[in-house]
Amino acid sequence: NGTHLLQIINDILDISKIEMGDFEILKARCSPRLVIQEVINAFQAKAAEKGLSIQTKFQDVIPETIQTDPQRLKQVLWNLVSNAVKFTESGRVEVEVRVFSQSQNDRVLQYIVTDTGIGIPAEKVKHIFEPFAQADSSTSRNYGGTGLGLTLSFKLVQLLGGNLSVQSTVDQGSVFCVALKVGEAESASSINKPSQRFSLSGPVRQILAEQKPKSARGEYKGKVLLVDDTKEIRKLFSYMLNKMGLEVVTASNGKEAVDLVNGMASQHDPYDMILMDMQMPVMNGYEATRLLRNQGNQIPIIAITAHALVSDREKCLAAGCTEYLSKPIKYEVLHEMVHCYLPETTAMLSN
Repeated sequence: NGTHLLQIINDILDISKIEMGDFEILKARCSPRLVIQEVINAFQAKAAEKGLSIQTKFQDVIPETIQTDPQRLKQVLWNLVSNAVKFTESGRVEVEVRVFSQSQNDRVLQYIVTDTGIGIPAEKVKHIFEPFAQADSSTSRNYGGTGLGLTLSFKLVQLLGGNLSVQSTVDQGSVFCVALKVGEAESASSINKPSQRFSLSGPVRQILAEQKPKSARGEYKGKVLLVDDTKEIRKLFSYMLNKMGLEVVTASNGKEAVDLVNGMASQHDPYDMILMDMQMPVMNGYEATRLLRNQGNQIPIIAITAHALVSDREKCLAAGCTEYLSKPIKYEVLHEMVHCYLPETTAMLSN
């Protein structure tokens, strides 16, 4: 459904921003108890619906506050508790919060999410934090999801200076552990210090709408027509292309694309490249590409599809596409495609 698609796109956006080093951490003092309690409260109804027990367990020495990014920590815990409830048909979901000291000034806060769900096969555990990893295809069919939430959670915990690990046994359940370094015990006076903003070398996000790409890192100068019927996809690709220094014009279907291309041609200001989704309403990418080629347009047209079969690539090339990319598309892959097909007169390498 639309909500599920939006979640997938948002996860892809976040992962892409992390991989490109554009994700920001916003640290502030927050209550480790309150963060997890808000998450647990949000899933009480769903757990009750399934007849599950869901609860938190706090060690006595939990600090009143810690310095972290509360929204990103909550996002991680939300993903873990959501999965625990989703993959558990009977029994319980429990989150234990505890602290242990590695040294006098080096304390680690742990959120341990335990469930009595379906578990993960041993051979799959080591890949569980990779994009689109599911225990098997039937897991996706029966429970939904793509595995992106765990990939994002793993990367976010790393950016928060911690580690996310998992232990699991098939048909017995899973244990996910978020471990964050919290340093030495905070004095009461330090609790009231104002929030500070930190940038990390690997950084984290605010949300795409709140962040603007840094054109200084762009390597190219040119104009790209991006054609896709999904707003979030257009937002993702526009962001990546802007990062390369490219101007982006968007269209939501093939007809709009053809009209835009013809309009720019009449002004003697053609596009340097077209990224064309193949499955769209009004006029699909195949029709639009054929029409443009029949009109004599030689602009590089890169097909973008959700399929990765050889036959799909052949179908795109037969329609007149220059090359083909299958979703999800990483920044590095798109960058290489731009490097290969952008006209040499518009390629301006910064180095």
